Amino acid sequence: MFVKPLEWSDDYNTGVPIVDNAHKGLFQVVRRITSILLENDPVKNRFVCEEAVKYLLDYAVRHFREEENFMLEIGYKGYPMHKHLHDNLREVTLPALQKDLVENDYNIDSVGRLISIIAGWLTGHIMIEDMAITGKCQSK
Repeated sequence: MFVKPLEWSDDYNTGVPIVDNAHKGLFQVVRRITSILLENDPVKNRFVCEEAVKYLLDYAVRHFREEENFMLEIGYKGYPMHKHLHDNLREVTLPALQKDLVENDYNIDSVGRLISIIAGWLTGHIMIEDMAITGKCQSK
């Protein structure tokens, strides 16, 4: 399994401390999960993935609530679409990944999908949608 480590860069800074600190923490968690998975221990992989999905679901609820409250406080016009993207990750994408892991008995392909999708979603969402909150780019 090839998984590129997810590294924080100042390019991901939105300039909103509560948002940036939460994102940095999530990068650390994804990096830690990736390092454990690269050990290629099927028993450990299963446990790590089970816990990762639980954590990500919980994290999504907490972080998205904070970010959504910030958007409401500043009167961000793109709030409805941004909230929809959060809801879709929390209610559709993460549960689908969790189901895929279980159905495939946490095999290397399903684990790779989990990490790839989470890393891709996170970086893309920050660089486009979260940057749009502060006017650093335009929402898609």
